[in-house]
Amino acid sequence: MDRPYILVLAAASLDGRTALGPNRTQWEEMDDPRNEEPYGGSGAWVQMALRIKQIHDPQAEMQGSGSFVREEDELIALPAWEGDAESLYHDFLPDEVVSSPDHEKWLVVVDGRGRMRSGYQGNEGSGSHMLHLVSHSVPAEYLGFLQSKRIPYLIAGDRWVDLPRVMERLRARLKVSCLMSMAGGKLNGALLRAGLVDEVNILFTPRLIGGLETPSLFDSPELGDDEWPTPLELISVQVQADGILWARYRVES
Repeated sequence: MDRPYILVLAAASLDGRTALGPNRTQWEEMDDPRNEEPYGGSGAWVQMALRIKQIHDPQAEMQGSGSFVREEDELIALPAWEGDAESLYHDFLPDEVVSSPDHEKWLVVVDGRGRMRSGYQGNEGSGSHMLHLVSHSVPAEYLGFLQSKRIPYLIAGDRWVDLPRVMERLRARLKVSCLMSMAGGKLNGALLRAGLVDEVNILFTPRLIGGLETPSLFDSPELGDDEWPTPLELISVQVQADGILWARYRVES
């Protein structure tokens, strides 16, 4: 395989909803006084993530930019880039980060529009560091900002991030053989439609949410008339505390 093995980890209601409604996040739910247990069950989620790490030893964990910046949030203004803009539109992999002796994993964010501008490096935990996946449509000042913060990035795609191509580069340039996606439905849906999902792990919580526009596990374009659902093979199902189910599937080749 010339790309990483890609696992999806997610928590959802029994009807596949991953949030309480449009533009509402799991963080809001965690702060709600009616919620006795954090979204998806903190104990169950930790157990699932630890077990998957034991089985697959992923070298990267991935989120979409929407996990950090809401669509309606005003973007942080960045200073204009005054140097050679063309020099920015190439992979940026500073050696002091990539070759750090204590490096253990990448915290990957897919940010095709250059929205995550906090400067968060992800290195407060031992051995981890942020890695941005970007497209050529992002503004030069955003790439210049990442370089000033020594935050690595891989660039692929004109308007949006070219996921198949950037995953190949993730393996070739950074030796990532397994990646764990803990993203929302839009990014997981993009992975699905690109044929990049190898294994699915879902914590189904015993409740129903409904909603016509509520985010779901795989929010993606509709299947075409000549397309067919992605077939799955059951690996295991475990009943967790409080009626939570951990369903684990591999994608049939």
